[in-house]
Amino acid sequence: MKIEIVNLKLLHNNEHLQFQIEFKEVVEKHTAKKLKIEAVYAEWVPLYDNECVAIDKILKSTVTEVITDADVLRDTTFSGMRETVSAATKHFRPVVKQAATRLMVVFDHFGNLAVKTYDDETNALNNLIDELNTSGAADVATVGISEWITELKANNDAFVALMHARYDEQTTKTSLKLRDARTAIDLAYRKIIHRIEALITVNGEEDYTGFVNDLNERIVRSNQQIVLRQGRNAKPEPPVA
Repeated sequence: MKIEIVNLKLLHNNEHLQFQIEFKEVVEKHTAKKLKIEAVYAEWVPLYDNECVAIDKILKSTVTEVITDADVLRDTTFSGMRETVSAATKHFRPVVKQAATRLMVVFDHFGNLAVKTYDDETNALNNLIDELNTSGAADVATVGISEWITELKANNDAFVALMHARYDEQTTKTSLKLRDARTAIDLAYRKIIHRIEALITVNGEEDYTGFVNDLNERIVRSNQQIVLRQGRNAKPEPPVA
C-alpha cells in the first residue's frame, strides 16, 4: 500500500488550500486517534488555520481595486456637477445665470479635487457639500443641482466606507505571509504521511486501507490539475522542416 505523492509546490494557492481542506476531511473521517497520529496532527491543525488566514488576507486585498473605482466615480460626479453649473452661467434666464455665477465662485475656491490625496479630497467634498447645502442652498435650487449633490454625497460616503474596510483589514492582518504558511503546512503534512507510512510498515495495512484510498483519490485529482495546467501552458513544438 502506497500513499501517492503530490507536488504541493506546483498547486496554485486556491488549489493548495483546497487540498489541505480535503486532507483535513479525510483525517476527521478516519480520526487521528484511530490513525495513531494525534500528536503530529495537532501540530498540523494550527498551520492549517494560518493558511486560511493568509488566503483570506489576499482575497481581501481586492478592496484596493474597488477603492480606486469608487474614487473615479466621485471624481466623475463632481466634474459633471461643476460642468453643469458652468454651463448655467450662460443660461438665458438672468436669475439662473447669476445663481450659477455665485456657485462657480465656490467651485473655484475648492479647485480640482481629483488631484488631492484620498483624505484631502474626502474632507474637501464634505466641506463643499455642506457649503452648497447651507449658504448656497438658494442658488442650488435655482440652478437645479440638488440631485447632483445627493449623488456626490452618496459617492463620497461609499468611498469612505471602503477606506474604513481597508483600514480594518490592515489593522487585523497578521504577520503571516502565504508563502511561509504554505511551507510550514507542507512540512507538517509530509511529517504526518511519513508517520502513517511507518505505522503501516510496523502494524500492517488493515487500519489504514480506507484512509489511504480516500487520500489517494484527492491526490490524484490534485495531480490532474497540475498536469492539465502544464499542458495548457506548454509551448507548441515548432513544425518539423
